[in-house]
Amino acid sequence: MPDPRVQEYARLLVERSVDVQPGWQVMVISQPHARPLLEEVVRLIARRGAYPLVRFSYDMEQLPFVTLWSEEAPPELIDKPARMLSAVQRIVARGVCEGNFRPVDPLLTHLSLVGSLVFFFATERFRARVLAKRRPAIEPPDAAAYVKHIQDLLTHGLAAGHSGARRGA
Repeated sequence: MPDPRVQEYARLLVERSVDVQPGWQVMVISQPHARPLLEEVVRLIARRGAYPLVRFSYDMEQLPFVTLWSEEAPPELIDKPARMLSAVQRIVARGVCEGNFRPVDPLLTHLSLVGSLVFFFATERFRARVLAKRRPAIEPPDAAAYVKHIQDLLTHGLAAGHSGARRGA
């Protein structure tokens, strides 16, 4: 059972201090000891039809907040990821029909694409720290370079008419 003081404080932050509006992307930065407050703030942001951008001190900890958000968000916000999946399904079906793509599962393709992008952006700070400690240090890729890499990877991975030999094998 949530602490009513935490609920009231979250309500004060979301409804009065910030006055979150539908469609907003709200940056929420927190520490582990404030997780109950963070969870309540995420719920209230979702109920207001907005998107929480959670920055928690542990890498990848924002993933459970996607679940909290999805449980509280209005249906029209939940429809956006479904429309993205539909777009991937149409692109894959068209590519297969035209002979440009080999047959693949559109849902798995969508999950691979979204999952890799979520992981890339969720681990940005961690990756920067790790790569900076290498000798010589490696400059982390920027978002545009990563998106281009994923586009290239998907395009060549889906391409039809390979001779059967794997690249680099």
